[in-house]
Amino acid sequence: MQQRIDFLDVFQNLSIPVMVAIGEQTPPKSKAEMDVLAHLTGVRVQYMSGSLGLHEEYATVLAEVICPFLQGNVTPDPSNSDNQAS
Repeated sequence: MQQRIDFLDVFQNLSIPVMVAIGEQTPPKSKAEMDVLAHLTGVRVQYMSGSLGLHEEYATVLAEVICPFLQGNVTPDPSNSDNQAS
């Protein structure tokens, strides 16, 4: 995909639950891109400490956030976009 809009169209039409983990210290340009995804219908958002390398910086915390989601214990809830992991 060469255009952002093409990616967003495909992403928006996914029929599976989606979670986006966003680091609070993520550089502004990258965070803006992630925030676009976070506002799409059906996307669960988790804000947490860190920047672009959440899997390296906060591996344990990230795992605690995404494992329940991957196991189906957390449903997508776009109205709950103020989630915060410690």
